[in-house]
Amino acid sequence: MKKVTRRTVTGKNVIVYRKGRIAAAVCSNCGRELHGIPRLTKLQLGKLSKSEKRPNRKFGGYLCSKCTKEFLRNAARNI
Repeated sequence: MKKVTRRTVTGKNVIVYRKGRIAAAVCSNCGRELHGIPRLTKLQLGKLSKSEKRPNRKFGGYLCSKCTKEFLRNAARNI
């Protein structure tokens, strides 16, 4: 939280705490932003249902779709 001074209507200077932006979820492989994951705090994310927290596919919420496709393609080749 960031401290910011504000002047009230009565003329007093008051310290107000401003919340920062929540970082977007990123792919663990390439670092790109993950789609389908809301930008919420941990408390707000805990109140969502499981299907609202992340995509319902393999590695959903961990890898982006491009990295997932590459991983599955390589895994199928190595069998």
